Amino acid sequence: MSTLIWCDGAIEELVRITEGFSGAEVVAACTEGALLAMEESDENEVVSLDHIVAAAKSFRPQITPEMIRYYRNIAAGFTI
Repeated sequence: MSTLIWCDGAIEELVRITEGFSGAEVVAACTEGALLAMEESDENEVVSLDHIVAAAKSFRPQITPEMIRYYRNIAAGFTI
């Protein structure tokens, strides 16, 4: 079983590098990061933020600015 190592500011960095990604794309980047860690060494049980950053850089978000505007408009119409 692999272990994910988080350092201070890791969540903020993950948010920054996945700006505009869908939830599925963020999951895919994390999964790809784990695969990169395993490729480094058969004995590597640590997935670092660096692995996830490297993987995320290979992704291009599929969510368009128009889609974001559409869902923000829907969200703006909801009140609690």
